[in-house]
Amino acid sequence: MSMQVRVLGAYGSALQEKRTCGFLIDSRLMIDGGTISSAACEVDLARIDDIVLSHAHLDHCKDVGFLCDLIFGLRETPLRCWGTAEVIADVQKHIFNNRIWPDFTRIPTADKPIIEFHVLPHRETVQVGPYRITAFPVNHPVPADGFLIDNGHEVLVYSGDTGETDELWAAAAAESRVAAVLVETSFPNALKGVADVSGHLVPAQLPAELGKLGNHAARVPIYAYHLKPQAEAEIMTEITALGMQNLRVSRQDEVIEVSLLRA
Repeated sequence: MSMQVRVLGAYGSALQEKRTCGFLIDSRLMIDGGTISSAACEVDLARIDDIVLSHAHLDHCKDVGFLCDLIFGLRETPLRCWGTAEVIADVQKHIFNNRIWPDFTRIPTADKPIIEFHVLPHRETVQVGPYRITAFPVNHPVPADGFLIDNGHEVLVYSGDTGETDELWAAAAAESRVAAVLVETSFPNALKGVADVSGHLVPAQLPAELGKLGNHAARVPIYAYHLKPQAEAEIMTEITALGMQNLRVSRQDEVIEVSLLRA
């Protein structure tokens, strides 16, 4: 068994055809929602049952509202949106507030809404559809988490937006079934000061950060994402220069097979 991860968007900002973060797993689970309805490829929006948000910044949640608008009348059950209590509170207060966007938790009615929100407690494994997901706080200016996503066979590690962090990597290092890692890398090395202030990573930090994965660091496929579009070429050159054979930049619109047979 494996997880099929379609990269709907992989950038840390939007520029022309370059889209913000959204990863669709097995056509039914979204990890972050910066790109869903705005994807270039055809996506069966009504099949998406769950969205897990790492944090409330727009590049990770802006398409959730549009998805609610588009699936109206297409589902018998509500779309479920998951995040830690802080993340859900931010999204409800600042987006689904009947000012910035309609409150789809009460449309068409409060007892049969388009979307419902569910809390992921930190460090507790929660069943989300057929997946078991555990959230760990990471280093970002707003409440933010990375995730271990377990389908019962393989585990996908998703860093979310983060600077140098420890707890997520320690949990991943202790998990024997890690099959792939998605790690944010936002700025080129020359902008490390900006990355530090804004809670992001640069390529020069990746060897030490990924080294915290222990035996997984050199074994599993690792995909960098969240590159700032204006610095993409520079960041990619610096990642290549690291010489890490199992590390590459995720490609927008690609499908990543997360499988222990490939790890």
